[in-house]
Amino acid sequence: MNFSGDLFVPIPYITLKGCVRVVNAKVILLEVVLIAGIGPGVRSPIAGERDPLRPFSLTIPRVDILVQQEGGAVRFEFFLEEELNGVKNKIHNDKITTVAVVKEGEEIWKIEASSRGVSTVTYGVVPSGFVQTIPKAKNVPLLEKNMKYYVRVDGWSWGGEYFVYLGRLGQ
Repeated sequence: MNFSGDLFVPIPYITLKGCVRVVNAKVILLEVVLIAGIGPGVRSPIAGERDPLRPFSLTIPRVDILVQQEGGAVRFEFFLEEELNGVKNKIHNDKITTVAVVKEGEEIWKIEASSRGVSTVTYGVVPSGFVQTIPKAKNVPLLEKNMKYYVRVDGWSWGGEYFVYLGRLGQ
């Protein structure tokens, strides 16, 4: 078999009968492999050494999105929940590099950054370092009063939130 161009890595696992097996797995998306819990292992509780046969669990935190509406403008703030000594705190997440607003299953506005992220975005305003990819033209679709939308974000972490556009006062 010729696997030129493909990357295969040995991944140890333990069978139900306790036997150690090694499979060569094709690496397609490294993130998927890590999220699934296949990795270099965790520290052994006895010797303090890494156990290469025991997979570790990697959790990527979900972004909480606060949707604020004032004077017809819609502002999205991105937070992560941090727990320290049993106390939960929300901290700004400034690693968001993709923001998309979806209406009835279709992205109507999307911005992306190649590197540096943000923790706050206002609908229709492209932050410094970002480019608008949807729509291609500069014209941003107006939000419709009482219409339900979904905002989704990606970056170092991900999240999404539904909101109903309240419109401008007196509209």
